[in-house]
Amino acid sequence: MGINALNVGNRKKVVVIITKGILIILLVICSIEDIRKKVVHLPTVFCFSIVGLLLQYYQRNENIWSILGGMGIGVFVLFLSYITKGGVGNGDGILLITTGIYLGLKNNLLLFIIAVFGVSVWAFLLVIIKKISYRNEIPFIPFMLSAYMGMLFI
Repeated sequence: MGINALNVGNRKKVVVIITKGILIILLVICSIEDIRKKVVHLPTVFCFSIVGLLLQYYQRNENIWSILGGMGIGVFVLFLSYITKGGVGNGDGILLITTGIYLGLKNNLLLFIIAVFGVSVWAFLLVIIKKISYRNEIPFIPFMLSAYMGMLFI
């Protein structure tokens, strides 16, 4: 049974599953880069952004205002990066712009809140056991990946 034999409802389900898989792949790639090099490879994120826009156009899961709102969360993080002089990473904001394309406002905000909570708890624990000081950098993107995986299974 080829993809042409699938009815419209089943095709949409397949595209949703593919979209979730693509976002997981992006977050895994960026998590590895964030842990190893503390950078985000912008061409990779840009390519995934284009794919996300094409998928949104094809499946029309989110309306344009939800997508723009989701991207706005990333813009807000970029603004935080600017006012904290890099205390928050630019790459985190750019990646949140991309996840906003895929997830829309509500789910991208949820992703961000869960990831911030997770990294905060982790940082607190590391400070308590004196593994780090409050000035150390902790990669944020792995917490975005964990948050997204949790969102998929809740």
